[in-house]
Parts: sequence; structure tokens; C-alpha cells
Amino acid sequence: MNGDLMYDPMVTFEVNRDAMTITAVEFEQSMPPLYQRIGEDGIGHSIDGNGREMTLPHLLREINEFVGQWLDNIEQQGHLPVKAHLIQNGEETEIRFDDKGNEILPESEKQYDINYGHLGNGLSVWNRAEERDGDYVSLAHIDPDRQITWREKDLPDNIKAEIEHITRTCGMSVSVTQPEQKIFNTPPETLDNDRGLIANINGYIQSVGKVLDVTDDEIRAKLAEVRASDTHGLT
Repeated sequence: MNGDLMYDPMVTFEVNRDAMTITAVEFEQSMPPLYQRIGEDGIGHSIDGNGREMTLPHLLREINEFVGQWLDNIEQQGHLPVKAHLIQNGEETEIRFDDKGNEILPESEKQYDINYGHLGNGLSVWNRAEERDGDYVSLAHIDPDRQITWREKDLPDNIKAEIEHITRTCGMSVSVTQPEQKIFNTPPETLDNDRGLIANINGYIQSVGKVLDVTDDEIRAKLAEVRASDTHGLT
């Protein structure tokens, strides 16, 4: 009312990771005012807007029956989570979700294993360290004119920089049997350091589906070969 934050309702859950269950242990609504909680002994306590407190032995069952129906309605109506608060060992952590309802992990916790592959049109980029809906998460697509379409928002700067570097410098062919057919319409920029060369080689390996076990001397030899080529691409 009058712009004030109102609970309609707010429910606190207790998470048991060993049993893999969640249980509603607190219930609060603003209109009419009502606060209910489950004590450590499993007994329910209810306080109304006038401060009157009642003991309700069956409150635990009643709250969780309500919450079960409430969550079913939320799912059927197409609502998605936006924000949650996790309290663990006395510390509270805010959890946010993307527009598809997936948890957004902090950059410090999120892992990346960047892979590149030619799937018929330019170069696809995905993260092998993260799966969504049974598939690796797509990070970006690089079209044949070297234009990037980002699939994921808020990527770390170093990850974006790596993908942008590959976009500028990659000279991959479609396959080892078609060295003359390049993935991109324009030639790559000159590769100016070993990191870029190695990334280019790794992208090539992923595109042809090979897993190589090579020594440092073999890597250095490959770098020398690429440097000696006219376009600095991998053919």
C-alpha cells in the first residue's frame, strides 16, 4: 500500500542437502497481516496483525500443502524465478536468475572451457564446462564475415577478448580435405603472439574433431610452420 513493499506471501524454506528436500518453515503475508513459523520442535506458531499468538500443532503440514499448490500455480502461469536469498551458516547470499529462469553464477565461480567448431556457417563457440537443457551452452556465433552474435550476456572480459581475438585471426579451412575452402570470407589478421596461434590451432583441432597428444617441440614446430605460411591460417 502507498508504494510500500508487501509480501503476497513470502515463504522461507529449509534446505536439507543430504535428504535433497526443501521444507517451508516460515510464512508471512502483508494483507491481512500474518506471520507463521515452525519451531525447532516442529510446533507451529502463528501471529496475526493484532499481535495475538496461537500454537498450531499441524501448521507444518498446512504450510507445505499450501506451498505445494502455490508452486504448481506459479509454474502453470509461466512465472520464472528472478531473485532468491540463501542463508547458510548464518551468511546470506543473493541469487539471481536470467530471463529463462537459470541461476546466474558469479564470475569467480563459473568455469569456462571454450570450444570452436564449424557447423556449416561460420564458427560456433560454446562452453564445454557448462550444460543447459542437455547441451553445452552456446556463447557466440561468428558469421563468415567475422561478425559476432553473442548468445550469452555478461561474459567475463577475458572470455570475450579471446573470442574476439579468434574472430580476427582465425584462418581455418572447412576441413583438412578441403584446404582451399575457408570458413571466413575475409583473410585473418596477422597473428602477433603465441597465445593467438595456439588458440587458432586449438580451434582447428576442435573443428575436425581430433584429440592430439603432442610434445612442446611439436607445438613449437607447428607454430613455426604457421608463421612461415602466407596467410598465417591453418590449412
